[in-house]
Amino acid sequence: MIIDLSSRNYLTKSDVMVLEMIANNNWERPMYYAVTVGSDMYLGMKKYFQLEGLTYRIVPFKETTDVTVNTDLMYDNMMNKFRFGNIEDPKVYLDENILRMCNAQRQMFGRLIDALVEEKDSARAANALAYSMEHIPGNTVPHSYSSVGFVENYYAINMDDQARELGNKLADDAEKNLLWLSQFRGSQYSSAMQDIAVNLATLQQLALTAREYDEESFEKYYTMFMTYSKMYRN
Repeated sequence: MIIDLSSRNYLTKSDVMVLEMIANNNWERPMYYAVTVGSDMYLGMKKYFQLEGLTYRIVPFKETTDVTVNTDLMYDNMMNKFRFGNIEDPKVYLDENILRMCNAQRQMFGRLIDALVEEKDSARAANALAYSMEHIPGNTVPHSYSSVGFVENYYAINMDDQARELGNKLADDAEKNLLWLSQFRGSQYSSAMQDIAVNLATLQQLALTAREYDEESFEKYYTMFMTYSKMYRN
């Protein structure tokens, strides 16, 4: 294992601590980074990461991609071991911090499902999609740009009806958001630029996804994207 620190101008005490732990561990115990840890803490080791759920395990072999997904371990962890605390219950209040955590979990389901689709494991990909939609549903944890990947996953495993249902939901939400944001002026408009960009990107990505699988949906999403792009350019 070669750790390249040439891009770093300095090391903090915490960096040195991590390096010493790795040097003295001798691979006797597993070592992990939480997926929520910023990439500036990776110390150039990202290619030695193996995703297993909500953690990256440091492994002594280098992957050709940035991060490998251990689909067997991750599937077992997320489908059988993780508990989601009734977040699917509309009566349970989810504050902003909890919603961010829920979105992180949804994104990790996306990483798992992407890997399963790439492995052509349609059965487990479908199971993981259904489980994610059941336990992190859109009515309590609103879908956002990151959920567009699920639309493509549905298409890829020939679940076109589910792809259209989720895609239409995402498109309708983006349209409502863009109509509401269009009333802003001055400093309010400036502060809303990121939200505007995300909603436009959602429509654009839906169009790009549907172009490969569903001509009718492509025309719908493309028309919506062009309409609101022109609105915000004027």
